[in-house]
Amino acid sequence: MTSRWRRSVVELALRGRQRGECERAQEALGRVTSCFQQLAVSLGSSADGSFLRDEMDETRHLAQRICRGLSRRLLRLLSDCGPAPSIVEDRQVSERLWVLFLSALEHFLSDLRKAYDLIGRFPLTQRNDRRSLVNTGALGFT
Repeated sequence: MTSRWRRSVVELALRGRQRGECERAQEALGRVTSCFQQLAVSLGSSADGSFLRDEMDETRHLAQRICRGLSRRLLRLLSDCGPAPSIVEDRQVSERLWVLFLSALEHFLSDLRKAYDLIGRFPLTQRNDRRSLVNTGALGFT
């Protein structure tokens, strides 16, 4: 009896730690996708350039890494939930995290599509391409 109780306490603590990791990863994904949005706003402006596009690529790769890790952890968290009444609330929290993840992923994919479209409209393959950029008054260097 005691060992089963101890095991359930350890399992609950582990699930709480895993859920906390997922919540922190959700926050990180939100920050990274917001950063990507801010960078994408400058596409096609006079602040556009290879540095901006390199930063966007790095930010996109970071967001993809976070998404892969977060989806694996959330799926593991959801699959470990059993039908026991004490686990129902835990499962609801995990499902809520999953819905938030899917929503953030949908917004990020929408931003990726918009950025891809703008990059296609404002290519930087040659020096002459910079003439097609919109003059916003912003400088392209810091």
